[in-house]
Amino acid sequence: KVPSLANLKYKNAFLEHDMERRVEYLESVKKGDSKLNMSVATPVDVVSRYTDSWGDVKDYDEKAYKETIEQYIQRMGSDMRADDACYMKRLDICKECDRLIQGTCQACGCYVELRAAAKTGRCPKKKW
Repeated sequence: KVPSLANLKYKNAFLEHDMERRVEYLESVKKGDSKLNMSVATPVDVVSRYTDSWGDVKDYDEKAYKETIEQYIQRMGSDMRADDACYMKRLDICKECDRLIQGTCQACGCYVELRAAAKTGRCPKKKW
């Protein structure tokens, strides 16, 4: 079990030094047989790997980014995560908002996919 921040920080080193076991582990996570330890990582820790200091998206693998966000949301636990219908409704509202830029809410600075996924998440503009 690798601590969440170390998992993010050393992901390339894990692949470089023990690719076979790392790929096996990641495949196990995808299947749901293993879990990522996300107990310490925050949404900012996850998303910051893909953005620069201004919040603009770096050159990145879009598929890997989406998988990372989805995995974080799945690991939130049902007691913390909004149900799928609520999540999708919130995202639809955010997509229509003029304050949304590249997945970031300019009203509060949150990553809308992650805020919308949280059961206790609230829109700073009170749209949901």
